[in-house]
Amino acid sequence: MEVVETDEMPIFAQNLQRILEERNLQQSEVAEASGLKRDAFGRYYHGKTPPPAKKLIAIARALKVKPSDINPDATGLDDVEMTEIEGDPIYQMTPAMSRRAGYLMLRINTELPAGMAVRIVEEIERQLQTETKEAG
Repeated sequence: MEVVETDEMPIFAQNLQRILEERNLQQSEVAEASGLKRDAFGRYYHGKTPPPAKKLIAIARALKVKPSDINPDATGLDDVEMTEIEGDPIYQMTPAMSRRAGYLMLRINTELPAGMAVRIVEEIERQLQTETKEAG
């Protein structure tokens, strides 16, 4: 298995290559175990593009490592449980558009009882207000 190590290779790709090399795994094996197409996994392995949060979690699970073991910037994903209903994700977490460390973009795509939805929004607003006060 060819491992390309250069300073220009993104850390997530270096880590994927190292883990696969240490475990004597093929890209196709990890792609299949994580539910990804081989060419998509190859893009991550070669550092052409970073894996989105959901795919990073799937790869980490397949390798039995934490997402941050692959991408050190993804510590916020280490305890994330991705849940699916009838094949459609009920929520998605992706890197925040601001690229702020420790931040994610959260999208919820499911029906919730009105009271629960209100409590979720209130908690988000409360947390954001607290953060704004602490930053100011």
